[in-house]
Amino acid sequence: MRYQLENGLTVVHARVRSAPVVALQIWVKAGSADETLEEAGLAHLHEHMLFKGTPRRGLGAIAREIEARGGEVNAWTSFDQTVYHVVLASAFFAEGLDILADAVRHSTFDKGELAREIEVVVEEIKRSNDSPSRRVSRALFENAFQVHPYRFPVLGTAESVRSFTREKMLAFFHKHYAPDNMVLVVVGDVDVDEEGARVQIERQLGGDWGRRRAPLPPRPSEAEPSAPRFALARDDVREVHYALAFPVPGILAPETPALDVLAVVLGQGEGSRLNLGLKIERALASDVYAYAYTPRDPG
Repeated sequence: MRYQLENGLTVVHARVRSAPVVALQIWVKAGSADETLEEAGLAHLHEHMLFKGTPRRGLGAIAREIEARGGEVNAWTSFDQTVYHVVLASAFFAEGLDILADAVRHSTFDKGELAREIEVVVEEIKRSNDSPSRRVSRALFENAFQVHPYRFPVLGTAESVRSFTREKMLAFFHKHYAPDNMVLVVVGDVDVDEEGARVQIERQLGGDWGRRRAPLPPRPSEAEPSAPRFALARDDVREVHYALAFPVPGILAPETPALDVLAVVLGQGEGSRLNLGLKIERALASDVYAYAYTPRDPG
C-alpha cells in the first residue's frame, strides 16, 4: 500500500508475516548531492545528530528506549538521501514510530554534542583517507563526474565539517526535513489495513510541521565522456587497488534491472565470471567484484 498524508509525506506499507517484527524507515530526500560547497558533509552530520536527543528525550534516551524493547536503531547517508531506521518487535510498533517521528521532527542539535560529533566525523574522514580502497573509490568518482556533485565525498572534508555551527545544522534541517520531502516505509507484521496503524502514522507524522520543501536548483548534467579518463596514485601499500567504470543511466531507467543482473553475473559471488577468472583460476587478484551504481541521476 502507498498513500500520502495531507502534508505531503508519503507512506509505503507492506505486511510481511514471516516473523513478529517490524522495520520502520524514514527516507529524507536530501543527501550530499543536495549540499552547497559550504555545506559539504552536512547531510551526513545530520545522520550523526538526529538520534542525540529531543525535548522529550535526552541524550541516549532514544537508543535506550529502542534497545529496551529488543530493537535496534541506525541510519545512513548517500548522495541522494539520508535514511533513519528502527527494527523492533511488531508489538512495539507504536513506540518505535513515536521515537522515529520525534527524532525527525524535534531534534535539538545540542551544541556540546554537536562539537563532539564533529570530531567523530573528522576521525571518520581520516580513517577513510587511510583506506586504499576508499581512496580508489573516491578517485573513481572524481574522474567519472566532472561537474555533477556525485564527484564530492559524502563525508565532506575535515575543514568543511569543522566549520559547521548549530545554526547551519538547523538551516539545513528546516530546508530539507519537511514532510513533503520524506517517505515513511513500514514493513513487517503490522496489518496494512489496520485502522490503528494509519491513525498512529497520521498522529505522529501528519499535520502542519511549519516547514515545506524548499525548491532546489537543478543539478548540473554530466556530459557523455568523449575519451577514457584515468587517475594513478602511488602509495606505500603492498597491493594495487584498481577500479574501472562505465557511464550508466539512473535508477528509474528501463535498463537498470538488466545492469543489476549483469553485475551479479560478472562480479558478485564465488561463481561470478570475474571471481572465477581472475581470483580462482589465474590467481591474479585477492578480491574482485562488480556492481551497478544507479542513483537518482546517471551513475
